[in-house]
Amino acid sequence: MRTALYAGPDIARRGDLAGSTMSTLALALERFHHWRKTRRAIRQLSTFSDAMLEDIGLTRGEIEHAVTTGRRENDELSNGW
Repeated sequence: MRTALYAGPDIARRGDLAGSTMSTLALALERFHHWRKTRRAIRQLSTFSDAMLEDIGLTRGEIEHAVTTGRRENDELSNGW
């Protein structure tokens, strides 16, 4: 004789928890990949000579800011427009 197990509302909550956990893990993984990509770009630009950095409009001190924000530290939001 088999005993039927009751699958009450806790099953639905466990499913929501699993989905939430997976979303949290996916977000954490995405953020980790973004962090690695940013660090890689900073590391690569740091290997450039000062003359090469000047050619692309950066100083050594602006590398991290430029990579993380997409612009130089002293850039004006409006370029005289």
